Amino acid sequence: MGTYFTYGATRDDVIAEVAPEKTVSKDGQVFETLRKSLRGSTLYTLHRSTTPEGETKKWIGVYLLRRSNGDWGYKPLSEHSHPYYFDCPLTYLKEADEAPTELAAQWREKVRAHHAAKKARKALKPQRGEVWTLTEGCSIPEVRIVSAKPLTGSYGGVTYRVKRSQLGAKKTDAPTNLLS
Repeated sequence: MGTYFTYGATRDDVIAEVAPEKTVSKDGQVFETLRKSLRGSTLYTLHRSTTPEGETKKWIGVYLLRRSNGDWGYKPLSEHSHPYYFDCPLTYLKEADEAPTELAAQWREKVRAHHAAKKARKALKPQRGEVWTLTEGCSIPEVRIVSAKPLTGSYGGVTYRVKRSQLGAKKTDAPTNLLS
């Protein structure tokens, strides 16, 4: 699917369009947005639909918000298609119905793993003088921690600002009393 743009729409207009509080279709089906959370340019929603017979379903919607030529638009996705965005609030997984497909179940596991990794990174307490390896994609292999707040480390005589997400593992064989 492509991205749908509306001439003159603001970001708030697009959010209101894809996540209405409540709408009722001609056949009597009720569609509600129970929750919504904007993470960067990704909107996560928890939707509920109720048929006229009273049958309900709760599912997670994922909308990529984009701006082009001053107009805002969205690309609708759903957990059914295993979108590659994993910062969906964990409460949505708990409140939604059971994963409807195998791809949705895999996506939910990756969301849980994302949050577990984020929690583990927050628990890291690098101390001054420790040597830490850095994750793949970093231009340097390791840093010696210079300060914890802000988190900075040195390598090759240069001091770098380091994000916790870039920290790999603490090197235990490195002397911790040197600050080179």
